[in-house]
Amino acid sequence: MPRYLIQRTFPTGLAIPMNDDGAATDKVNTINASEGVTWSHSYVSGDKQRTFCIYDGPSPARSGASPN
Repeated sequence: MPRYLIQRTFPTGLAIPMNDDGAATDKVNTINASEGVTWSHSYVSGDKQRTFCIYDGPSPARSGASPN
C-alpha cells in the first residue's frame, strides 16, 4: 500500500482538547478504515498551525488529502 504525507493548515491553530472531547476525534480512524486508509503518525508545528500526517492508503484522495 502506498504511503502519503498529508500537510494541513490551521490558520487559527489546531486545538484538540486533552479530554473526552478530544478523544472524540478518534472517529476519524473509523472513517479512514472504511476507506482502506491507515493512519501511521502525525507531527504538529510548534505554532500549531500545520500538521503533517503519514497515512497508508489506496490513493492521496483516500488518505486524508481532502481540503481543510
